Amino acid sequence: MLANDSFQRLVALWGIVTLCQGFVHQKGALLACRFLLGALESGLTPCSVVLMSMFVRRFDLQKRIATFFAMISLAGAFSGE
Repeated sequence: MLANDSFQRLVALWGIVTLCQGFVHQKGALLACRFLLGALESGLTPCSVVLMSMFVRRFDLQKRIATFFAMISLAGAFSGE
């Protein structure tokens, strides 16, 4: 499976699970959605790095990956998680 295919599937499934969170009414269902969301998010970062390595020159790739991880940390700091 190519990174492009898995990335598309992960993003689509992530969107579906995120949408399903709005329709749950029980704590157990919400916990299941959050677990699935975390499992899907764990594959998004490696696929993003692989996709960046396909389109960005090697000289610029290190800076972009460092910025990518810094923005992930910054988003986590402001989201309250």
